[in-house]
Amino acid sequence: MCNEKPEPLTVTADPRTCSSIAAFIKSAGLELEINFEPDKGALESITANIGEKNLSFSQPVKIGTLLDALVAATQKTDSANNIKKIGHPLFSLNRLRGTIRLTGNETEIKLTEKETAILSYLLENLGRTVTRKELLTAIWEYAENVETHTLETHIYRLRQKIEGNPSEPRILLTSENGYILN
Repeated sequence: MCNEKPEPLTVTADPRTCSSIAAFIKSAGLELEINFEPDKGALESITANIGEKNLSFSQPVKIGTLLDALVAATQKTDSANNIKKIGHPLFSLNRLRGTIRLTGNETEIKLTEKETAILSYLLENLGRTVTRKELLTAIWEYAENVETHTLETHIYRLRQKIEGNPSEPRILLTSENGYILN
């Protein structure tokens, strides 16, 4: 494993894109040192300068494509060094790619951004019941008294992806007070 810090990079883009990239990098657990230079005018492209390397992306660009290129450009050895992967006995979650891989299966299962966030939050609280309110606040920043079935819908879809028999869950359980990752 390489202990060197990745080379800092500079991204020039409109302010909204800069803040979106920064938020995604933080939530993905990436350890990249990025200096953002917001351009006040309308840009046709996003540029990134990493030492001698210059990357340019025509807009619109998918954030995943942009981040994959940024991670690849900053890596000297194994790109897994800077990607926060979270393990569970039955699967591993790659927060950057938004995928899970079930143990004993080489196929990656694509997750939505919210599914990734929910699973990541539950993994960080493994074995502890996480209340519905806590998840709604952590993932969606919902106010206390908002009535929604968004969380239940996402939990249902997650179970379809990670459970052998989603109607009898063994991994992602519903308890009296919330949800628990077993």
